[in-house]
Amino acid sequence: MVFAGHLVFNLAYYGYPLPTTIFAKTGDLIGQIKLGYGYLYGFWRDHQVFQIFAIALLPLLFFEPASRLINILMIGTICAYALFILVAGGDWMPSYRFIVPLLPLIYFVIAQEWVIIGRKYTPLWPVAGLTFILGITALMGWKIWSVSETRYAPVMTIAEYTRDNERVGNL
Repeated sequence: MVFAGHLVFNLAYYGYPLPTTIFAKTGDLIGQIKLGYGYLYGFWRDHQVFQIFAIALLPLLFFEPASRLINILMIGTICAYALFILVAGGDWMPSYRFIVPLLPLIYFVIAQEWVIIGRKYTPLWPVAGLTFILGITALMGWKIWSVSETRYAPVMTIAEYTRDNERVGNL
């Protein structure tokens, strides 16, 4: 009841139901969604490994009765958090720090997909497991090798700026 009164007061006095600092920090909803889409798309574009495994094998998670509920909860959590990132507008900093909390869930979903393939669809699980490990190692090695200094120039710029601030602070 008190909260409803507070909302009514805010609407009548300020013209907004929430504090204006929220609107000052976020801007308009359409603009936020555009920024959030760009942020999520940038992560998607920069991390092709997720495209291959997470999406191509996603239907497998719904055919495994023993772990269907946990898989639905994990995928639901990933989708809900991605929706939050979309509406919040992403982040201006490099390296997709808003997505970092989702990485363990994404990795677990990918691992679940491979376990299902190993149990049901691959009679030679040791060979498939070794192939998977070698394939992921090769993909990660290629990813590390292909990273250029110019791709992470914003990170290096921030690091230099931080080092300069540290030097000034130590004087």
